[in-house]
Amino acid sequence: IERHYGRQWVQLDARHNAYFLWNWNSGVLQLDYDGKPVREIPLPLPLRQLRLIPKQKEFIVVHDQLTIARYDENGNNLWTVNNPALIELSDQISSDIEVSDSGKHLAISCFDRGVFVYSDAESIRNIELEFPVSHTALSRNGRRLILADSQGGLFLVDLDGNIIWDHTLQ
Repeated sequence: IERHYGRQWVQLDARHNAYFLWNWNSGVLQLDYDGKPVREIPLPLPLRQLRLIPKQKEFIVVHDQLTIARYDENGNNLWTVNNPALIELSDQISSDIEVSDSGKHLAISCFDRGVFVYSDAESIRNIELEFPVSHTALSRNGRRLILADSQGGLFLVDLDGNIIWDHTLQ
């Protein structure tokens, strides 16, 4: 991809009839479905993690181990928060960052500190399990999470942290 677009791009995502290329220090490049550059989206760097919000033309960005921000398609900041726990960004293991289709809910796994769930950045919930949370998945409507712990446990929980069901993988 570098030879075609002049910079090193490491992530590709497709949304809203376009492709988006990004890298932590290269920014975001929007391509049409024929692969032709449309525009660069002026998001502040670094972009350690980036998620496109499925039903919005907006982005969730993790800038560093604490800072999470939401931007519109023109790079305007809609909100910024500091997560209460470190967001793991290493190459070996990184925090899961999931966003609901509408963008209303955002979930970030923080291992021994559990999962932090944001609702439009105005309210935050912390869901903790007995063992560190290694992975999280957020339902499309944002009302349920599937959490995996470090001991092989799977949990379906609601936004209040109530366990709906659990299962241990062998």
